Amino acid sequence: MPPSLSMSPRKPYPSLGKCIYCLKKFQPIELKKEHIVPLGLNGIWVIKEATCEPCRRLTSEGYENDAMQTSFLLPRLMLELKRRKKTAKKLPIAYSEYTAHLASVGHLDPLELELSQYPPIVQFPDFKNAAGKLIGIDHTNMFNGEIRFWFRNVSDLINYRSNPPPGKTSIREVTKPGAMATTVAKIAYCFAVAERGLEAFHGDEIRQLLRCERDDVFNFFGATLTGESLPSGRLHWIATRERGSFMTVIVHLFSSLGAPTYEVVVGSI
Repeated sequence: MPPSLSMSPRKPYPSLGKCIYCLKKFQPIELKKEHIVPLGLNGIWVIKEATCEPCRRLTSEGYENDAMQTSFLLPRLMLELKRRKKTAKKLPIAYSEYTAHLASVGHLDPLELELSQYPPIVQFPDFKNAAGKLIGIDHTNMFNGEIRFWFRNVSDLINYRSNPPPGKTSIREVTKPGAMATTVAKIAYCFAVAERGLEAFHGDEIRQLLRCERDDVFNFFGATLTGESLPSGRLHWIATRERGSFMTVIVHLFSSLGAPTYEVVVGSI
């Protein structure tokens, strides 16, 4: 059986009567629904009437759109995940020779490839360190330690079939770890709010992060503290945990493919 590309049954969560990011009260008609996992990643869990329009724009334009067009782009296209608009996407630049050893590729001519000509490989960053808050290290002005990349051949999944051009092909894929990490932090926060409520943890700091009022995402985001993975029977799994004085959320996107697991500190308890 191929890995699942769907989440567990739909969970409609009720409105909390206010925007979950700025905590301001609005009329129900003024609040938009919020997908806990983005719709573009086949997310089907929704909090009703959860975000005001200014906060929706902040989270979308501040980092989520960047993550969906970089770190999550090829998985979305190759796995044919949901897309609101079937517009052409700018694919990563490809070359007709290996480029991993090159500091610059300015002297090379890029290839013009269709999606089906790309190698059937998806990748995600695999972080070594847990969130700064969990390990007592301030990551405000530094990247979250060592980063590796996890790779998965997806040629066995659904309709994607690779038809690469003859000879060598390499891809220069843009990654934005900060945007990707903040998007995962948003997923974690939304899940914690939906499952536990706004009063279950002190979330002022992560709300500042999600509203682009601070940029120390790696104090909140990182590898799982215990190396824990979640079940792999569905495309994505999410679960809350308590780590001493912190509430955290384990986010295992693409768990059915065996992708890396992340843990986010959503607040103190």
